[in-house]
Amino acid sequence: MENALSQHVANQQLAAAIASGLRVQSHLEKYRRVETVQTEPEPEEPTESFLYWTDWGRGKIQRANLDGLGVTDLVTGLANPFGLALDLENRKMYWADYGSQKIQRANLDAPFAVEDLVTGLGVPSSIALDIR
Repeated sequence: MENALSQHVANQQLAAAIASGLRVQSHLEKYRRVETVQTEPEPEEPTESFLYWTDWGRGKIQRANLDGLGVTDLVTGLANPFGLALDLENRKMYWADYGSQKIQRANLDAPFAVEDLVTGLGVPSSIALDIR
């Protein structure tokens, strides 16, 4: 009876491990079943964090480290960018430019390739993304 009870407990622990998404490998060792549970490594979080902004007076989109150091121009030559939204998963940034009356975007990894998405607007002044 004790052997059956310990087998039942082992099966419940194995089922819980499988249900929680753990990888389970089975081995036979001299007529005894041994279960080895190996957890999946956690996905790595991005190590870089930045502060992004538009400078409508200079027609730029810039970023810096969170401490304010390392200011970098990402996009220049804009009319009056105003409002900025980031899609970090797809590595895109979007902004409204009320000087050129457009909604535009660029890749965060290749920001100088600007794409016009909507043109002929009145005075676009902010932007929001609904990413699902």
